[in-house]
Amino acid sequence: MRTTFRCTRKGYAGFVSAKAPTTPLYRQHQRLIDAGFKLSRPWLTQVAAQGAALLEPIYEAQLASIRASRIKAMDETPIKAGRAEPGKLKGGYFWPIYGELDEVCFPFFDSRAHANVEKALGLTPVECGVLLSDGYAAYTHYAGKTGLTHAQCWAHTRRKFIEAERAEPTLAAQALDQIGAIYAIEAEIKERRRTGEKKREDRLIQSKPLVDKFFAWVQACFDAQGLLPTSPMTKALAYARERRLGLEVFLTDPEVLIDTNHLERALRAIPMGRNYPRSTIRQGPLPRVASCVAGRVLEFA
Repeated sequence: MRTTFRCTRKGYAGFVSAKAPTTPLYRQHQRLIDAGFKLSRPWLTQVAAQGAALLEPIYEAQLASIRASRIKAMDETPIKAGRAEPGKLKGGYFWPIYGELDEVCFPFFDSRAHANVEKALGLTPVECGVLLSDGYAAYTHYAGKTGLTHAQCWAHTRRKFIEAERAEPTLAAQALDQIGAIYAIEAEIKERRRTGEKKREDRLIQSKPLVDKFFAWVQACFDAQGLLPTSPMTKALAYARERRLGLEVFLTDPEVLIDTNHLERALRAIPMGRNYPRSTIRQGPLPRVASCVAGRVLEFA
């Protein structure tokens, strides 16, 4: 069994198995003991801390590179890290940021406060910068404060209508069909390897009429006044209408993606770790350490 090393921003680290990338440090220690190795948990923790410290410059350099990207994607995801009291774990959040060079860092903060976006990205935006995210107000606030263009994710919009399928299956199907048609154009553009101005022209000629049609349909649903304010469909329609400007950014900027799925793929290792009673990052606290970088876990054979 090959043992690898995972590191995260807030000073929590552990050795992980190549076959089970979320196996926590305490379980790795058990496996090493069962395999005949004689070593203590404190020593193994110290080795993890030393390895994490070595990765700190890599984290800082990569975060600086991501901040310099014209287009960045950002999200937040909850995680348990450290003990709040006996039998209970503290809650915290990773705020992953994805840059133009397919780099990703996972800054850790104790909360979901708006100020954490500023702490992670800084207040000096890149010229003509774009922040791509879901509809959480923290990103809208940051974009307004810094002057960044705020692009919003179509996948999150689509999920709102999926959540409304049970309440309003007919309307939900209409919404999903229309959003699916927009995605089909994106797939065709990707297949044809269109970039730059040609990609922009394709989006304006083919995608924009579909986007305009979708938002005209959204408004027509509101005008019909046939939905309760508490209906999941009403909430889905409102979510889309309120974010129209952000959802249209990709039409005129060929480098902006239609959604944040590339960032969510980089997040897969984090929810996997929640299956364990004590995941890798719950073994801390250790000194300041580096984060997962380049969209993957750093591995040392």
